[in-house]
Amino acid sequence: MFVTTEHGINLKRAAAIFYRELFRRFPEIAHHFGDKNKQMVMFSAALSIINSSQRERIIFKSFADNLAKKHKSYGLTAAHMQGGREAFAAALVDLQPERRQHFLDAYGIMVKAMGF
Repeated sequence: MFVTTEHGINLKRAAAIFYRELFRRFPEIAHHFGDKNKQMVMFSAALSIINSSQRERIIFKSFADNLAKKHKSYGLTAAHMQGGREAFAAALVDLQPERRQHFLDAYGIMVKAMGF
């Protein structure tokens, strides 16, 4: 059974691709991100918040602030965020180009809001 959102994304597959690509680029950070179930929950929450970034600015800002604190406490840098964008793009491979670009643009807004 596939887990999807209303956006037609197979979350289990997308999360697996995202973390595989992220940890391939930065294996030293893998221990901060828990097991595969926790990763899927984190990825799903982030995807939902990223998608609603234009409509729910207060929620988005709070999410970005909390995420920034957590990621900075892990010692992550702007280079990690760029690698994360590339991993995120790979995870969204099943989306139509304009929908994929929407999520990538929102990811950039989130990274900027996080102060990276």
